[in-house]
Amino acid sequence: MRGYRWARPTYCRTGSQWVVGSRRCYDRVVARWAWVVVLGAVTACGRIGFDRNAAAELLEDSANGGVDAAAPEDGGETPDANVGVMDASVPRPDASADDASVDDASMDASVDAASPLDAGRDAGGLPDAAVPEDGDFCEDVFVLPQRPLIDGTLEAGLTLRRLPQLGWTGPRALPADREAFYAVAYHADGIYVFVSVTDSTRLVWPNLMEDYCGDGVEIYLDTDGVFGAAPDYDAPGTVQFVVAAPVDDTPSARGSRWSWPPTALGTWDSPDIRAVRTDDGYDVEVLIAGADLELPGWTPTGGSDIGLAVAVNVAEVADDPEADCGHRLGQFFNRVTETPRDGWCYYPYCTTDAFCVAPLQP
Repeated sequence: MRGYRWARPTYCRTGSQWVVGSRRCYDRVVARWAWVVVLGAVTACGRIGFDRNAAAELLEDSANGGVDAAAPEDGGETPDANVGVMDASVPRPDASADDASVDDASMDASVDAASPLDAGRDAGGLPDAAVPEDGDFCEDVFVLPQRPLIDGTLEAGLTLRRLPQLGWTGPRALPADREAFYAVAYHADGIYVFVSVTDSTRLVWPNLMEDYCGDGVEIYLDTDGVFGAAPDYDAPGTVQFVVAAPVDDTPSARGSRWSWPPTALGTWDSPDIRAVRTDDGYDVEVLIAGADLELPGWTPTGGSDIGLAVAVNVAEVADDPEADCGHRLGQFFNRVTETPRDGWCYYPYCTTDAFCVAPLQP
């Protein structure tokens, strides 16, 4: 039968089953709505303590003897028919159970479909730990609520993002198993950087001041994102930091510092460097202070900017090593410039044009 409730089929329940469009179904609908009329009349007359059995008999008459409207005594078991007593779950014509289920499902779907970026902040303004997502930290760098513990483990509350593989410099294709994820934040004591690298070999160059020839991470940092000597590095204020991958299961703190035009600033001796081996590669965690940038008085503050870029050095035993680096294969970056310096240099180690200017969020 059609024509009841916006030309939808009439649905009735028999025990745990729903039936559609029968005369018996129609009788049930009439009986249920007769209950509405009876209870309304009873309430209007102030007869709150009405007799359920008497009401059931009225319903039987109104439904032409259709359904058994008997209700259980308090504490008794409800019959499968479950139609004799007015139930709050019986839908009104303007709020059917079917409509409600569809609306709830639609609402749930809209929540699930929300952008992952919407869930990338917690109440304190820090990104949440989450599934790695593509992107970089040139858009925003968040403040840490306390000084990070540099132990080779990602600081709580931060999100790892997939490091873009731009500007690959190797003589052949980047190995398929090489990728990296990273996070950047700041504290009054310095800029925090964490890089997690997938690398099955971890080859480390023996000469400390040539760490860039082996597996490792490079971080390019400027204190204010303003390059007075561009495309050269500011001196002081702009530094290339190189951190070597660990040789074995022992955590390491092996690093060096560089400027451009090519200038070795010496080893990077700091308690805030840690490189640790992982099941599928290695992690690097650092906190870069003003003294590391040749500016001991510098302190990161919300509302200011920094210049930033990150790279991963990839090494393996190869017949065609890059230049004189032996095991060195190449490197990839999160940022490169579209306009090369001197016709060849697209990379942040040799031009500040490849840095991004990242805002430090208050």
